[in-house]
Amino acid sequence: MAAIREAYNVRSEDPELNRLSFCLLGVATPSELIADEHMTPFNIGKRIELEDFSPQEIAPLARGLGRDHAMAAELMDRIYYWTGGHPYLTQKLCKGVVGEENVRTAAALDDLCYRLLLCPKGQEEDDNLQFVRERLLRAKVDTKQLVDLYSQVRHGQRISADESNPLMAVLRLSGITRSVDGILQVRNRIYEQVFNRNWIETVIARMP
Repeated sequence: MAAIREAYNVRSEDPELNRLSFCLLGVATPSELIADEHMTPFNIGKRIELEDFSPQEIAPLARGLGRDHAMAAELMDRIYYWTGGHPYLTQKLCKGVVGEENVRTAAALDDLCYRLLLCPKGQEEDDNLQFVRERLLRAKVDTKQLVDLYSQVRHGQRISADESNPLMAVLRLSGITRSVDGILQVRNRIYEQVFNRNWIETVIARMP
């Protein structure tokens, strides 16, 4: 980060550096991009907000499912029902459909989703679910307050998104919530099922 700032600062001396830009891929708050808190904050960039796929955007994926048009469309609708357009989860379920010829109905897709992501084994082995879990439980905020806030969101309380709130920042960067018309919501049904009431109670029970 220090090198990027230096390149930014010397633009006034070398205009050619205005042609140079950096794109950092990942999730982080600006404060997390500076290891030394005594250095100038990383305030020279701008956030790139990536939205989940819309139903129209994932529709072309139906062509790769290896099913007839009507069946593929039905399966894509059900995939969207579970993932809400989450890119990784959408592609994982699509790959699962391709690998299992017997997945030909919405009910069979539900069973596939359970086996890949919702059952205990799936929850433990999936990289994305592990990332969300670790991001929540290892955040440098009060875990109980964080879980309480998530619980309120999950139960449908109208909580306005506030980017200056560190708890909301953790929820957003973990990917478990999103802002819809300024209100926090659980991002998709898979997260809602995995990080459910039992998960919340277990996390709280394990706190010292």
